[in-house]
Amino acid sequence: MDELVKMKKQVDKRKIQVIPVFYKVRARDVRRQTGEFGENFWNLAKASSGYQIKKWKEALECISGKMGLSLRDERPEADFIKEIVKEVVRVIATARVLKENETHSERKRRKDCNYTCELPDLKRTKTEKL
Repeated sequence: MDELVKMKKQVDKRKIQVIPVFYKVRARDVRRQTGEFGENFWNLAKASSGYQIKKWKEALECISGKMGLSLRDERPEADFIKEIVKEVVRVIATARVLKENETHSERKRRKDCNYTCELPDLKRTKTEKL
């Protein structure tokens, strides 16, 4: 869960693009900490501080609210993996096009170690069910 909090921080800074993958779990259960996912979450939370739990919940709500890929039980896993790869390739291609369209001054700033690279917002409206 702490890694998810770190991911959310990077997303907030627009340094990374996250593609949530919901493997045999509903995005709604992740977002709301309900169902089997919620049971496991709250069992883990018993040994954690209130501040830590708050950060976990914020990260779960943020990340699970983004467009993601979801595997339903009746779909073969191999097809799901292909869909994940296709989505990753799409995100990389979009980032590459943005990089190619940079001006000389933007490239110079990017080389500066203090420069924060911003990725495009590729959020969609709902979670895909595969």
